[in-house]
Amino acid sequence: NDPYTQGMWGIFQVFTETIVMCTLMALCILTTSCIEPGRDGISICVQAFKTALGKPGEYFICLSIFVFAFATLISWCYYGEKGLEYLTGQKYIKIYRIVYTLAAFLGCILSIELVWDISDLINGLMAIPNLIALFMLGKHIKYEEILLKK
Repeated sequence: NDPYTQGMWGIFQVFTETIVMCTLMALCILTTSCIEPGRDGISICVQAFKTALGKPGEYFICLSIFVFAFATLISWCYYGEKGLEYLTGQKYIKIYRIVYTLAAFLGCILSIELVWDISDLINGLMAIPNLIALFMLGKHIKYEEILLKK
């Protein structure tokens, strides 16, 4: 209901996920000395938790990664669907769901490097419409209300 509050929660979520959780994961990896040449990030994380907490640590990190991946898959589908619904109504929702499911399937069978490269490219391209919208909507911001809001 309140864009200001929604924005603040968005900032909090990104900070918590990026700064706090990634820092804790890095500290866990560094303190367990699990970095080995040729290993990918997931296997290093699993090994670090297994070294620190034994078999339960390995299961914990595997379950955490699964839950994170599943929640991300569902939430990105929802965001895209709502954006398409805003732009076109219900007209293309079924097509979107089919394309999204196909993309998720391809993400499972393609090489991880290609999936990350495509993901990075698409995420980077999302900045373009966001920046355009920010410049267009900037004149509608009431700075006094934001600064004085409690």
